[in-house]
Amino acid sequence: MGYGPCHPWYYHTGGKPLYPKQIKQQVIATGYRGYLAEEIGRIDQSAEPKRTHELRAIKATALSGLKRDLSRYREVVCELHQGEVFYDKDDPYL
Repeated sequence: MGYGPCHPWYYHTGGKPLYPKQIKQQVIATGYRGYLAEEIGRIDQSAEPKRTHELRAIKATALSGLKRDLSRYREVVCELHQGEVFYDKDDPYL
């Protein structure tokens, strides 16, 4: 059994990087609601206008983080395509 795309060795052993849309589809298929699900649920129980204000703020923060993460993901995928080493060759555990 090989490694899946969530494991770094998947890429080390030649696995093809997934496109962001493919990652999103896999996440949706698992039913994962995200690391902010509990906080969003708590905020959703708040009264207006506090609820709307806090939900907009959390959405803005999440979108900002997503853009930053996607940018970094694209950088790493480019490095993989160029054959750059993405692990420490001197690490005794590799």
